[in-house]
Amino acid sequence: MDGRRGSLRVVLASVAIAVLSGCADMSEFFSYGDAAEHAEVRAEAESAQLWEMTIMAGRYGVMLGQVREILKLPEPKDDMSFPTDAEDEAKKREDLARYQASVTAEFLADAGAACKRKRVPRDLRKLACEQQAKWSNETQAPVKPDIQTLAMRNDRVSEFIMPWWDAVCATAPKPREGDVPACAME
Repeated sequence: MDGRRGSLRVVLASVAIAVLSGCADMSEFFSYGDAAEHAEVRAEAESAQLWEMTIMAGRYGVMLGQVREILKLPEPKDDMSFPTDAEDEAKKREDLARYQASVTAEFLADAGAACKRKRVPRDLRKLACEQQAKWSNETQAPVKPDIQTLAMRNDRVSEFIMPWWDAVCATAPKPREGDVPACAME
């Protein structure tokens, strides 16, 4: 019996050593290498995330335009310009921060107008007033143009614009055959 336990211990120890050395090999296999490679991978990921947030910010602008058209709200006073095609990543982040603030201001102006208009259906007026009341002042200014802050702002803007757009689009007339829906995206 002791011989079997001894053999079992040797086998278990061998398996444990093999697993641990395998983990070390796998860890080395999946590592990206030196600090320069880490920085390059991080920069590529941030660039992709910046591109995605820029696309989403553009969609928010389109959504607000569709809502204004459906509810017959006035056009914004300030013409909002979409982020530039700058090559510099820092400039792209600054442009996105400004555009996010513009989209926010546009949303607040639209919600304020809808909240006051008797022609807007009552449930949409109520939602506009609620959304406007929930919005905080710090979200109206451009943010520090780092990826994490821009991502948090993007999520915050989405929390307001998406429900607003969904609710208004639900009231839009159904398109006739061959017509484009009022709330088409893409």
